[in-house]
Amino acid sequence: MVTDSTAKARNWWKFAFFVALVAFEVAREEVIVQAHEPSTGNLFDMQSNGNMVSAEGQWFRSDSGSPLVSNATAIQCEKDTKTCIEAQTTLLNYDVRTAYASISVYDITEFTDTSVTYENDSAICATYRVHIDLAQKRVTASTDLKQTSEKVCAKIEAHIPMELSDSIRRQQSNGPWMEGHFLPLLRLIRHQ
Repeated sequence: MVTDSTAKARNWWKFAFFVALVAFEVAREEVIVQAHEPSTGNLFDMQSNGNMVSAEGQWFRSDSGSPLVSNATAIQCEKDTKTCIEAQTTLLNYDVRTAYASISVYDITEFTDTSVTYENDSAICATYRVHIDLAQKRVTASTDLKQTSEKVCAKIEAHIPMELSDSIRRQQSNGPWMEGHFLPLLRLIRHQ
């Protein structure tokens, strides 16, 4: 004859199996989430003291065009010298071995209490413009294709809008990367 205590003793493995299955699923989902977490990349920062303005971050496209290569950018503008220095480090294919750095000096076209603007029109194919909005703490830029018959310019996009931003905030931690993964526990937690 089977008693309640005997039946419970025989079915302990069902409970243990369920607990082990949930623990495995939590571990699997944690590995997927960690693989897609944003790196501790560039943080956006902007400082101003009236005579000097500086900004740091990473350039991102502000439209739906193809993404820019990974970069870290620092800008420093001085009212007295009427120049902006833009230093940039770029990683091709996210590989440190393919990194290169550049430092460019630009003439300021406008320096007010609320904004700084500079541009480079000396390139053959495009004009590069940067606008630093101190009130909104925002740095935007654009590259606009010039009217030219140069063959090297033929494949360049007509307009590339950019914004200097925080790489951590810009990456979508709950974005489209989840669509390709079966994450039932994470989805259940997110929707409650």
